[in-house]
Amino acid sequence: IITDSHSLKNRRVRTYPYIPTEYNRCRISRFTVFRNQPVIKCSKNNVMPDLTTVANSHATMILKMSEGLGNTCAIFFLTLLFSLPLGMLFALLRMSKSKIISGITRFFISILRGTPLMLQLLAVTYGPGLVGALLIGVSAAKALAYAAGKPLVPVNHIEGHVSANYVAHPDLEPPFVCLVASGGHSHIVRVEDYGVYTLLGQTMDDAAGEAFDKAARVLGLPYPGGPLLDKLSREGNPHALKLPHVQTPGRYDYSFSGLKTALINTVHKLRQNGQDVPAADIAASFQHAAVELLSDKAMLAAVETGAKTVALAGGVASNSGLRNTMNDKCQKAGLRLVMPPPILCTDNAAMIGSAAFYRLMRGEIAGLDLNACPSLRLV
Repeated sequence: IITDSHSLKNRRVRTYPYIPTEYNRCRISRFTVFRNQPVIKCSKNNVMPDLTTVANSHATMILKMSEGLGNTCAIFFLTLLFSLPLGMLFALLRMSKSKIISGITRFFISILRGTPLMLQLLAVTYGPGLVGALLIGVSAAKALAYAAGKPLVPVNHIEGHVSANYVAHPDLEPPFVCLVASGGHSHIVRVEDYGVYTLLGQTMDDAAGEAFDKAARVLGLPYPGGPLLDKLSREGNPHALKLPHVQTPGRYDYSFSGLKTALINTVHKLRQNGQDVPAADIAASFQHAAVELLSDKAMLAAVETGAKTVALAGGVASNSGLRNTMNDKCQKAGLRLVMPPPILCTDNAAMIGSAAFYRLMRGEIAGLDLNACPSLRLV
């Protein structure tokens, strides 16, 4: 119903086409989001309708759209519409992820119409992460679950990364030690059982993926820079630049702040002196230092806890340097290494479905009061 049309560069204003609606003899022609606040613009009389009236008109249009699909689908649309405060609703509608939800909704409608698909449950990530994205997913999933009368299983995003290994290695069973390294989270956990974890170590500052992205930005690589830095590092000398191996109070904890700062200072010094920046050598040196830090801590935790299997998870687990280094170290230590293929290392629905399966086996089902939890912890 509402789609992006354009963005005014100077004022950060986005204008949305809007189906005209009568209100107090005022025809709403569009509404604008300015500094994340919805502002209604009228074509005459400058009368400002309240958001409830706007939402009611939306509801009327949605009911017309769902006409012929049955009461269940109409309830689903209304649940989705009113599951959030109205101000948040308009803010979320302008996000790109709402377009993805629209696609899922169309697919779900085809199921309600009789598509021969055995839908047993719905699973959704409810944290940790960016609250806007989480709210969109949770609200849509609750509406879909209610409309279909199916159970809704809440999933921790980090647990999803761990569970990607069950998809790639069906024979994998706990216990094992898992290094979870992504753009927002970096942990070493011992998986005691399905869904049962013990935290062994974690980053003291930046996450591994965050450090890779920041290093790539300094070298002029676009975001997300981690995969590009990995590719560039293959052309450089990993020993060209000596970077610090930061010590942490926790035996299995790690820190990337000093490593990142050392790289930034090196690049700035070269540029200030008018020297060329050997991007490939710097990328290779940074990746080597970061990978050694991650792999050393993971191996130390695995050996000292008596683990027989080590797993990798998260977006950084697709890094070629980390995969090769962990493979070599596990072979020398006589440990089994499991890791998802790169396509399952980054965020994906398969890993969430995998985690949801084991939570469903334990009877963990969410109610319609499920809310997003951006600071959700694994342990």
